[in-house]
Formats: sequence, structure tokens, C-alpha cells
Amino acid sequence: MTKMKVKPGRWLYAIGVLLIVAGIIVAGATAVNGAMSAMKDSIKMQAPGKSTVQLEKTGAYTMTYAASSDGKPVTDTAAYQGLSFQLTDADGGSVSVKSVSGTVMTFTVSKPGAYTMDAEYSGGSGPSATLMLMPTSGINGALISGIFWAFLIIGVALIVVTAVLRRKNRRKMLVGNGNQ
Repeated sequence: MTKMKVKPGRWLYAIGVLLIVAGIIVAGATAVNGAMSAMKDSIKMQAPGKSTVQLEKTGAYTMTYAASSDGKPVTDTAAYQGLSFQLTDADGGSVSVKSVSGTVMTFTVSKPGAYTMDAEYSGGSGPSATLMLMPTSGINGALISGIFWAFLIIGVALIVVTAVLRRKNRRKMLVGNGNQ
């Protein structure tokens, strides 16, 4: 009895898995590239203190601690807990600054222009830090998500279709040889 090859070949499983892995890699690279681009174009400001910044875009902005006074990255924000932020537009209107996590704050501006950030300690003084301010839209989450899901869906579909076709063809071969 000769061994017959079931088609399609098993190599299509590997292609499906590679598509899924490629989706993860491409989405990750796109996310890193977007984050690096946003950081490169970010506005730096010192806290505590008052800074006037020109915000060119409307929409959401993210503010994070970039470096401590000694130039090292801020990994623990416990020393900055008493630091509060007040943002005002050119007309003196207040813009709400919300804390997302210990190191990340967000706010939304409705019009481009000059904004003044006043960062002060409620107790009067504390350590200083460099803050990084960037448009949240610089990191395109929809694109990253779309890339990931497209590769994932295509990869899984290829694996499922290959399994179904192999099973169907294996049954045909067994029936054709008189085995059931």
C-alpha cells in the first residue's frame, strides 16, 4: 500500500502561524515607531513652575514625567505626589488635567493656541522634573489594532481552511481506497 499525500500540505499551517506572528511584529513596530515619533515631537517643560506652550492641534494630549532633576528617567512618581497641574487657555479658561496613572496625565483642548501650564506643589516645594507633552493622536491606535487583527484573522482563517480541506481530502482518499 502506497502512502498518498493529503492536500493541501501541512506547510500552510506554518504560513498561518507566520502571518499571526508577523501581525504581532508589524503592529508592535508600528506602535513603537508612533511612540518614538510622538516623543521626538513632544514639548518639554519643567515642573514645578509655569510654562506657556503653543498647542498646534485640537484634541487629546498626554503628559508624562520624562526625567528627574538629575536627568534620570522617572520610574517612581511617589516624590511628585503633591504636584498639581492647572492648565489655562489664552482666554483664561480652565482645561481639566486628569491623571490616568501615576506617571501619565491627559487633557483635551478644543482649539489650537497658547496654553499656560502651572505646576505647583500643594505643600509649597518638592523635587523638580521634566515633563513631556504630546498629542495623543501621535500614536495611532486604530492603525495598530487594524494591522494586528487583519494578520490574526487571515492567519487563523488559513489554518482553519487548511484543516478543513485536509480532513475532507483525507476522507475522500479513505473512501476511494475502500477504507472507512
